[in-house]
Amino acid sequence: MEGQSATSPVTRNQKNKQRLYAAAAAFVFALLVVGIYQLTTTNTGEAPRLATVRITASGFEPATLSVEKGTKITWVNDDSILHQIASNPFPSGTGLPGLKSQILNNDQAYTYVATTGGTFGYHDQLKPTINGTLVVKK
Repeated sequence: MEGQSATSPVTRNQKNKQRLYAAAAAFVFALLVVGIYQLTTTNTGEAPRLATVRITASGFEPATLSVEKGTKITWVNDDSILHQIASNPFPSGTGLPGLKSQILNNDQAYTYVATTGGTFGYHDQLKPTINGTLVVKK
């Protein structure tokens, strides 16, 4: 059979499968990229705002934190004793609803998203002499 391709149907099927797998892999990769982008940006297209407050033996660092609305704030217990974040006033913690952590062991963290504008005092529920201020810009 001169003039005809020497490619067998099996080889063509294998090449078609390879193309299909490559197309599927490219599609999955594209979905992954889009998903990661959406997880790391806000609906305005900006990267999410993040802030960290360290809890140490000498108090909150920084003691006063100013953030924009929508900022994700994480308190990290860098002390060797237990701490618990709560909004003022002590002991009710009702000044900023939602700002109350579980009891934090060393190296544990609590995260809060600032959604209400204003200036809010907060304290350590287990050691109320440790105080901080959160300023959420409107």
